[in-house]
Amino acid sequence: MKVLLLTPDLDKAGGVAGLFITLRDFFGGDVDYFTIGKRLGEKGGLAAVVRALRDAWRFRRALRMGGYAVVHVNPSLNSRASLRDGLFVLLTRRRHVRTVVMFHGWKSDFEDSLKGLRLHVFRRVFSRADTIVVLAGAFKDKLEQWGIRVPVVVETTAFHDALIDGDVSGARPRRQQGEIRLLFFSRVEATKGIYETLDAYAIVKSRHPLVKLTVAGSGTALDAAKRYAAERRLHDVAWAGHVQGAQKTEVLTTTDILVLPSYTEGLPVAVLEAMAFGLAIVTRPVGGLRDIIIDGQSGYLIEGKDPAAFAGAIERLIEDPDLLERMGRNNHREAAARFAASAVARRFEALYERIAQETPHGW
Repeated sequence: MKVLLLTPDLDKAGGVAGLFITLRDFFGGDVDYFTIGKRLGEKGGLAAVVRALRDAWRFRRALRMGGYAVVHVNPSLNSRASLRDGLFVLLTRRRHVRTVVMFHGWKSDFEDSLKGLRLHVFRRVFSRADTIVVLAGAFKDKLEQWGIRVPVVVETTAFHDALIDGDVSGARPRRQQGEIRLLFFSRVEATKGIYETLDAYAIVKSRHPLVKLTVAGSGTALDAAKRYAAERRLHDVAWAGHVQGAQKTEVLTTTDILVLPSYTEGLPVAVLEAMAFGLAIVTRPVGGLRDIIIDGQSGYLIEGKDPAAFAGAIERLIEDPDLLERMGRNNHREAAARFAASAVARRFEALYERIAQETPHGW
C-alpha cells in the first residue's frame, strides 16, 4: 500500500514539518512525501502564484503515475491553507483515491468566520475526505457541529524516540527543599503566556527564593520579555534561546515544572517532550492540552490567565515534592507509551490500512 503525504517544505521550521520529519524514521510502509506551499527563501506574490500552479500540476501527475492508495493532506484551519488544501482534497477524490485530512493549527478567528456560504463550501469540500484527524476533542466537536459527517479521529503530535532513553524522570538532580526550576518552553510570544509566566514567577520567588526560571525559545516578544523581567527585578531568569539536540536534553533534565499559560494551542510538541522527561505541567485547558493533561495527576489546568492562579499551582508542587515526583513519573510513562513517534506512526499506519480496505466515502 502506497501513501502520499502532503507536507510543507521540510527545511522550514514548523509544527507540521516537524511532526512528519519525526515520523519519517518510523513509517514501515511505502510512504512518499510531497512538498506543497511556500518554499524556504521564496519571495514575491508572482513567485507564490507560479509555485502554487506548479504544485497542483505536479500533484495531479503524482496521482496519475504513483499508484497511491491513500493521500494524507495536512492543512491548518485558516483561510489560506483551507483554500489551498481543499483543492488538493478535490483533486484526490477526482482520481478516486482515499483521503485523510489532518487539521493542525486551529485559528479561532477563521473558526468564527465560518458561517453561511463559507461554511457550506467548507463542509462540502472537507466532507469529501474519508477520515479527518484533529489534535483536540474540542476540534472534533466543532467539526461535527458544522455538519461534517465523515469519521473524525483525535490524534497527537509526537517526539522522536531517541529523545528519551530509559526512565529519564529519575535523572533529575537532587535538590534541597524548595529548590525547584521552572521552565517556559515555547516561542516567546505574548499569546504563549510569557508575561503571565514572569508574573507568576515573581509571586512564587517572593515566597520561595530558591526557585529558578529558564525560558527556552525565541520569538518576536523575546527582547520585550527580557526588558519586562528586568523591570520586575527578575535578574536570575535564564534565557536559553532556541534549544535543540544536547542543549534541549540538558534543559529538560535540569528543570522540574513546565509552565505554559498559552492563550490558544493545537497540541504543542514541547509539552509532550516535557512530559517524556518527567516534568509536571502547569498550563491552560486549550486545544489538545485539555485531552492529555489530567488535573491533579499530570499537573494542573488553570482556567484563566491570572498569574496568581499559576503561582498557586506551582507552590502546591514545591510544597509537596512527593506529588511532584509522582506527576513526573506518570507523565514519563504516558508520554513514552502514547506520544513517542514510533507509537504515533503505528497508529497512522493502522488508519491508512483501515481506510484503504473500506468502501470509499462518497463514491
